[in-house]
Amino acid sequence: MPNVKIITSGYSLHDHVSDAQKTATKLIESGIPKEKILMQEKAKTTFEEAQYMKKRIGAKPFILVTAAYHMPRTMKLFKKAGLNPIAAPLQILIALKRVDI
Repeated sequence: MPNVKIITSGYSLHDHVSDAQKTATKLIESGIPKEKILMQEKAKTTFEEAQYMKKRIGAKPFILVTAAYHMPRTMKLFKKAGLNPIAAPLQILIALKRVDI
């Protein structure tokens, strides 16, 4: 799809590299062209994220990918901001690691 863009988001709380940059790097490593990726590194809360997204895409529908546990809250805030997200929640996976004591 030639006009599709991916917006990565997430600021850096304790790291010099933002979550948006980390995700963009993984996407590029997976073969996504750099010019298809936009980063949003300023928002520190989901509310701020919704405000930035509203400025960037307006009311156009988009696919929202976030953790399953975070999706209900995110959908509520994004819709309240006038956005039209389509939910695509990520499954929560827990890896068990054997630890010898």
